[in-house]
Amino acid sequence: MILPVYVPDWQIGDGDIEHPRLGMSLSHVLVLETDNRRPKLDTEQDQSYGNFGQEVTLSGVAKPLGAQSVYAPGAFPTAIHCEGFELYWDAPTLTEGPVTLTGIINATDYGKVPEGFPEASGVVVSMELATLLYENADGGGVHWAPAHGHEQQFRPISNYPDYVPAAGEAGAGTESSPHLVTTGVVLHLDINAVDPEAAAATTDPTQADATGSLIRIRLYPDYADTVLWLYGPVPYADAKLSPALTADMEAWEASYYASLDSNQSWKHPKAATPFTATGTKLAQRLAEELGDGFEVDFHSYAPRSTRKRFRSEQPSQNPAAADAFRAMVAAEEELKARIEADQSDGVGWFAYAPLSGTVYDPGGHFPAHQLNPAQQENLETGP
Repeated sequence: MILPVYVPDWQIGDGDIEHPRLGMSLSHVLVLETDNRRPKLDTEQDQSYGNFGQEVTLSGVAKPLGAQSVYAPGAFPTAIHCEGFELYWDAPTLTEGPVTLTGIINATDYGKVPEGFPEASGVVVSMELATLLYENADGGGVHWAPAHGHEQQFRPISNYPDYVPAAGEAGAGTESSPHLVTTGVVLHLDINAVDPEAAAATTDPTQADATGSLIRIRLYPDYADTVLWLYGPVPYADAKLSPALTADMEAWEASYYASLDSNQSWKHPKAATPFTATGTKLAQRLAEELGDGFEVDFHSYAPRSTRKRFRSEQPSQNPAAADAFRAMVAAEEELKARIEADQSDGVGWFAYAPLSGTVYDPGGHFPAHQLNPAQQENLETGP
């Protein structure tokens, strides 16, 4: 099962959750928030939980915990037992037995969840940058708040930004009001009832088909001069696709940028319809060119869109393209194996003090060891 889990940027900055990346394992307490329990963003505005996270409907068995909620006075702390994982929920009434609930899931359990509540484990198979339109609320550039009437936007990404400025902070577009602010990320978590490390070894979406898994290609425009993504952006020249498909992908990407305003929002709501329709056709054509053994993932930027995956059961219509992507996967696996071998042999980053011949390792052991004369000469003169 794939769960959309919202993680705010501040929680990443605090170090509570590792810097998000595709393929990472995550074990964390997950909280389900339903509309009647989530606090409003602004007491003067009627904004629902939909401003932070993506809505999901799931079924499970509710079990009251018998504690008193600190986060939501008057609520009934409840565990929702689902297949292979558990969620914490501040229920509005005493609830027990089978339930079907709609809400958002987040990983922010600070001060909400009783100590010892079980963590859910899984692998991040995709993620989306979450942004929300903020406006200056006091006219002086000090107090910024979510702009009324605007929902959060989600854009597929392969890497989360190293630094995200807050609303009103330098670099966040403080010269204009309103402007888009990155609030966090939605991690699409493949929930597993096994150890996270073992799950990571079996659910990597880009594993080579030699292991019996599909090679998953993601299709979306993200200012990388390509709409193809594997471990990162894949240049068209490396993909070896047919000239016609490449040209249509370039045109699709250009039309998407042309349909956005200065806040990276659709100029016209109807513009999302042809974007989605064309993206769907391109994803199917890509799947047919690559053939069996591949899967194409497309999640439109249109509001309330759902993720779609495309496969072909037929042999590749473009063997050169299929071979090119297989070669990329093989090269990545070879690189990982070489890094692991180097680490097992003691090869890695270190700092060397030539006067004393001392090597400082990156693990915090100071000093790691003293070089013998031959080792010192090799470092100073080269092999």
